[in-house]
Amino acid sequence: METKTINWAKSCQNDDGGFGNAPAFSSTMDYTVAGLAVLAEFNSRPDDVKGCIEWVKSCQNDDGGFGRTPDDEISYTDYTCSALAALYLLGLYPQKISECMGFIKSCENDDGGYARTPGAPSDMDSTASAVSSLNMLGEKPHHPQDAVRYVGSLRTPWGYRSSACGDANVEYSALALTILEVCGAGVVDRDLAEFAKSCQNDDGGFGELPDRPSNIDYSYSALEILQKAGVKPLEFEKCIEFVNACKNEDGGFGWIPGSPSRVEYTYYGINCIKYLKI
Repeated sequence: METKTINWAKSCQNDDGGFGNAPAFSSTMDYTVAGLAVLAEFNSRPDDVKGCIEWVKSCQNDDGGFGRTPDDEISYTDYTCSALAALYLLGLYPQKISECMGFIKSCENDDGGYARTPGAPSDMDSTASAVSSLNMLGEKPHHPQDAVRYVGSLRTPWGYRSSACGDANVEYSALALTILEVCGAGVVDRDLAEFAKSCQNDDGGFGELPDRPSNIDYSYSALEILQKAGVKPLEFEKCIEFVNACKNEDGGFGWIPGSPSRVEYTYYGINCIKYLKI
């Protein structure tokens, strides 16, 4: 199965060097880093390494940030994080490191969180992207305690919210842990672990909240929380069955059992397997 997964992931690379979410899909930054991460799990690299490097570099804008594609003139914290991770997997750093760092810092808000673009409101996803980006560049937020305080402001009895007016779910809770870890405050408390456990369904997978349908994305987030807490899912064997059911004959993983393979879900599926130590 490992060979099939490698070959399928490689087939997602396009002639321009980037990766699409499936073979023949257009290249984007988020799918490119997912493709590289899948291959890296098996100590493999894309067939066209040079082309991939050039494609990623072509997505960097003058402000130092990155867009989703080379034609995207606006930089975003999430795609900047994806680009830095892609370059890291390729053994490189961005060409404009100081500008890149400047772009990330320009997205920091007074509440301690980070926005997707300068001047926009803070949210959990963008804060996780910005903090992770700074970490890859050997930096931390100027005031880590402010980021910790911002994350704390989004805590609810049901995990963490996306923003002050958003809803809580298991994915944002996993992102919150990433931020807290980078800022030196990453402790998984019992309540958060119990929340993640409560999101497991009868099919063994996890939903975004209790009693919501399972998919591989939320299963990955829940298992990440439980793994950091040193806790197993309540229905461990059923969880294994759900993850394996998302695996397709072509070597990729789908969002749910029976759905077509996508590179982002393949990344989640492989990490679920790693967390479960199958």
